[in-house]
Amino acid sequence: MIDRLVAAGHARREPHPTDRRKVIVAPAEHWEAMAYEHVAPVIQGVTEAAADLSPQDRAVVAAFLRRVVGVYDGATGR
Repeated sequence: MIDRLVAAGHARREPHPTDRRKVIVAPAEHWEAMAYEHVAPVIQGVTEAAADLSPQDRAVVAAFLRRVVGVYDGATGR
């Protein structure tokens, strides 16, 4: 997995400062920008889909999502 992240430019390997047998895996320098490039189209699409909903439909979706979050929270013990 680390090899793939490094090869894709998402992470880099750095030598450990005190133990030359170890390697530190750190995020790539511009990881925020790279992540946003992948997420931005999803955010834009969801925003557009939500804008197309009527107020009543938004209320139904919001209620559903609150229930789903409750299920997740209950499953994780939050």
